[in-house]
Amino acid sequence: MVSLYKKLKKSPVAKKVFFICVCIFLTAYLFSIPAFSNRRPLNAFSYVLFALLAVFVFCYLLLYGSLRMDYRFAFIPLFAVFALIGTIFYSHQFRNWLTLFLLALTYVVFLYSFRCLNNTKLVLMLTFISFSLFGLYFFVIYYKEIFDFSNLANVRLGSYFDNVNGVGGYFVTIFLICCYFLLFSKKKLRILFLVPTIIFALFGTTTGSRTFLLTIVVGLFTLVFARYRKNKPLLLSITIILIVSIIMLLFLPFLSNLRDRLFSFFAHIEGQNIDYSTLTRVLWQKYGVYFGVKHLLFGTGAYGFTTLSGVGTYTHGNFAELLCNFGVIGFCLYYSLFANAFRDSRESNEIVKYLAFSILISYLFKGILSVYYYDKLTVFELALCIHLCLPTLVLKFNANAAGVILYRQIYV
Repeated sequence: MVSLYKKLKKSPVAKKVFFICVCIFLTAYLFSIPAFSNRRPLNAFSYVLFALLAVFVFCYLLLYGSLRMDYRFAFIPLFAVFALIGTIFYSHQFRNWLTLFLLALTYVVFLYSFRCLNNTKLVLMLTFISFSLFGLYFFVIYYKEIFDFSNLANVRLGSYFDNVNGVGGYFVTIFLICCYFLLFSKKKLRILFLVPTIIFALFGTTTGSRTFLLTIVVGLFTLVFARYRKNKPLLLSITIILIVSIIMLLFLPFLSNLRDRLFSFFAHIEGQNIDYSTLTRVLWQKYGVYFGVKHLLFGTGAYGFTTLSGVGTYTHGNFAELLCNFGVIGFCLYYSLFANAFRDSRESNEIVKYLAFSILISYLFKGILSVYYYDKLTVFELALCIHLCLPTLVLKFNANAAGVILYRQIYV
């Protein structure tokens, strides 16, 4: 066994094979998250891919890198461990808590995967490939409905895979990645991402998700601001063009369903109309905050609001859901990851951190509209943002396979 370990460690061919396997299984697993993870029994395929990814990642790091951890690995695991307190005393939903535990493990594997690849552009390209494959799968399933413009306004696509709002979230991810490449790549490469950007925006709108539309607008304007902030006249011009273009697109006939749902949402906020979808979501979130204040420190535990409120569903708002289920301590533990990513970015010289900004700000905005803390895609994106915002010194250290600790930082 020892001799095999030494042979593998010294073999450049074995190292290349392990590296390629990490790339393949990371891409395959990311594809399986939207494609299979919410479709039984196909979700078993997603679990198998995750297990294979974890095995190759840990083998690669054990042989050719380092399994050391820093405090960034602890955010989601600490949140999951703390969530057990409220679960024991109140909700008793240990199966749902187990989901949080598995998500914490997934978060750690993702961070280790990025360390194995040690190439931010490669990570983004693999992500682009995996979600592009899902987009192709989505088209294969729904191509008849997509080309039936006369009926497209009356349907919401995506339920074959998951909740339609969840499917819209997958397209937010790939849309923002395409926009990043479109805005920050070399001029010759930008045109390559123009068509995918338009296609994924179209696919997302077919889900009829208001959350999709609002979050891509927030993310897009974040990227545009980051790209042109030093040229204020150009920034203002592009912003005006984007606003006018979005308004004009909303009045296309096949987007009438999404437009009507969006306008009902804003009319309700302004008090001009009663939108029962918005009304119930607001009431549930207020009820969630009430439970959170009542159980301020530890919350009601995993699945607490659904179990104890009598509503029978979640609050439809991540802020309210976290406060209700895990108290103010769990709330702060979860969002400390966001704070740390923004803090780390100040010590990073990489422009890719602006993609992380757009994702994180989109999630902060999305926290008003939906619950996402238990979602695999969210865990991936948060791990990705942590990686994209790593200080330059940490990136240099991770590139050093010798495993000598050159940089250590404690964040309180």
